[in-house]
Amino acid sequence: MSSQDLKEVGRKKGFSFTEPTDLILAGILVVAALLRFWALDKQSLWLDELHTMNEAAPALSFKELFYYLTCCDQHPPLYFFAEKLLFIIFGHTSLVARTLSALIGVGSVWLMYLLGKELLSKRLGLIAAAITCVNYFNLLYSQEARDYIMAFFFAALSYFFLFRLIKTGSRKKVWPYALSALAVMYSHYYGLFLVAGEFLTAGFFWIMQPSDRKLLFRNFLIAAIIIIIGYLPWMSFLKDMAAINSFWIGPVDPEFVQNFFFAYFDNSGILKPILIIVLIYYCIQTIKFRFGENLKPSARELSFICFFF
Repeated sequence: MSSQDLKEVGRKKGFSFTEPTDLILAGILVVAALLRFWALDKQSLWLDELHTMNEAAPALSFKELFYYLTCCDQHPPLYFFAEKLLFIIFGHTSLVARTLSALIGVGSVWLMYLLGKELLSKRLGLIAAAITCVNYFNLLYSQEARDYIMAFFFAALSYFFLFRLIKTGSRKKVWPYALSALAVMYSHYYGLFLVAGEFLTAGFFWIMQPSDRKLLFRNFLIAAIIIIIGYLPWMSFLKDMAAINSFWIGPVDPEFVQNFFFAYFDNSGILKPILIIVLIYYCIQTIKFRFGENLKPSARELSFICFFF
């Protein structure tokens, strides 16, 4: 195949071997891979990773895995299923365990590019991918044999399909959204809150877009049915989790939201007032909503409502 043929294939598939955006994205992904795989197995496993090694061990049955995920390490099963399969194929080692997280971490950088591109443009996608590439938390959990990076990956994927579903109203987008939302719920219990926020977002636009209410109601009703049916097998385990009234994690700090936000900037005292001013400006500019008669909110409006809920 000639170089011209390759370019033509790339053009039809939405990418180009000479497109600057694609070259920059490729560079970001290479850096992301280097950062996540560098010295991946240098440090020894810590306590929670040992839980993963024990619970997903090839010698244990799935029944025993379920038992551990309810009695001793309260997490949904998706990540541990994936680890168990990798252990069976490639061996029961810490390197194999962390490789899964590293691969998902690199994938999450690419997914953030797609999310930014879907929301607004390729430029925003590259910015989102670059920030995710070097984000401390993403790097940390990409080198840890736990389910947090998988929850991040499917959270981003669910928002990607949520944006598509709200922007297009296409019934074909319902299944991808529902399955990605289901995946984040099976990755981490906090995924339940995230999906609830996504449905609140849909509800907000249902109120603000009278002409599209029927379409929104139909699509998200179908999505809700798929998610509920898909999560039914795990409902009994969720019920057991809800019955826990004592745990090593204490009550949520009243200042959790602001502490969580500033932690992304290393709690810098110099940056805090600047960040607050920028955040206030962003909120003021975004609150000036101008909703039209069609189901196509602006990128700023859509992202702001998602973040708010």
